[in-house]
Amino acid sequence: MNRPLKFASVLFGSLCVVSVAAAANPQLRADAGAVDQACASEAATAHCSGEQVGQGMLKCIANYRKTTPDFRLSAGCAAAVKQLRADRQQAKAAAMPAQ
Repeated sequence: MNRPLKFASVLFGSLCVVSVAAAANPQLRADAGAVDQACASEAATAHCSGEQVGQGMLKCIANYRKTTPDFRLSAGCAAAVKQLRADRQQAKAAAMPAQ
């Protein structure tokens, strides 16, 4: 393959990856909002109220869980986190170029 054609092919592939990821973002933003709402009481208990999903909240809660063995996520919070992770994984897989 000659260089200009190869460059155009790589560029087109990259644009497709970005387009797929951008199309997935509204779902991921909705999932993040759902986690923010569903896990608000857990965040307050773990002293993570000022954090948001994507900006440290889940990490803050996870750190609190490590130091507080009896701390458990509510069913709603756990379900929202599970959905966010599944959608992130799906968006990542969709953004991977086909080989």
